Amino acid sequence: PSEIDQKIYELKVQKLNRLKYDIEMKQGLPHIHSWPWYKWAWEIYNSTSREIFLTSANQVSKSSTAIRKNIMLATSPERWKEFWPALREHQTPSLFWYVMPTTGTCTTEFENKWVKEFLPRNDFKNDKKYGWKEEYFKGEIYAINFESGVQIQFKSYEMKVKNLQSSSVYHLTCDEEIPIDHLAEFKSRLNATDGLFLNPFTCTIGQDYWRKTIEPVTKTEELHKGALKFQIS
Repeated sequence: PSEIDQKIYELKVQKLNRLKYDIEMKQGLPHIHSWPWYKWAWEIYNSTSREIFLTSANQVSKSSTAIRKNIMLATSPERWKEFWPALREHQTPSLFWYVMPTTGTCTTEFENKWVKEFLPRNDFKNDKKYGWKEEYFKGEIYAINFESGVQIQFKSYEMKVKNLQSSSVYHLTCDEEIPIDHLAEFKSRLNATDGLFLNPFTCTIGQDYWRKTIEPVTKTEELHKGALKFQIS
C-alpha cells in the first residue's frame, strides 16, 4: 500500500479502537453510563456541598443517585481533592458509610441494585482503579472494598447508637428517613474528616425535625440552612 493508504488505515484502526473503548466504558461503568441523568441527579452527583438532602416519593431515582455518587467518589482519586480540600499530602479517603433502615434491606439493595445495576463490571470489576470485592458477615453484606483503598461499610438504623461510635467517615449516606436519636452520632462521624453527608429520603415517620429541614414555615425555624436541598415530585 502507498504511504497515504497506510495512513488512512492507521486512522481507521485508531477510530475503531476508540469506539471499542467507548463501548467497553459504557458497558463496564454503569454508574456513569447506564441511565440518563436527571438535572437534579447530575447536580447531586457533582456537588461538593457538605450536606445534601433529597426528598421525593418512592421510585424516583433518589437511592440510585446516592449509589452512583458513592461509587464515583470511591473510584475517582483524581477528584478527591475537589470533594475533600483539607486532605493532607498522601492522605486518602478510606471509609464511607451507607446506612439503611435494616441490615436485610442493605443486603437486598446491594444484590439487586448495586451489583446488578451500578457497580463496575466486566474487565473493570478487577481494574486497579474501578475494581471491587464484596465482603459479607453472617450472611449479610458488610462492605465493598475498592482497589482505590476506599471501603464502603453498610450500617442500619437498627444498630444501637453506642455501636456507631469511634469511626472517622469521609462520606456518609443515610438512605431513607433518619431516626432523630441517631442523627447526632452519625454527623459526629464526619467531624475529623470534614466529611460529606447525603440523605435521600421519603418522609414516612412523621418527625417534625425533617419538616423544619425541608418545609419550614419560616426562615427562622429552618434547620440545616446551609445545606443543598431538593424536593422531587
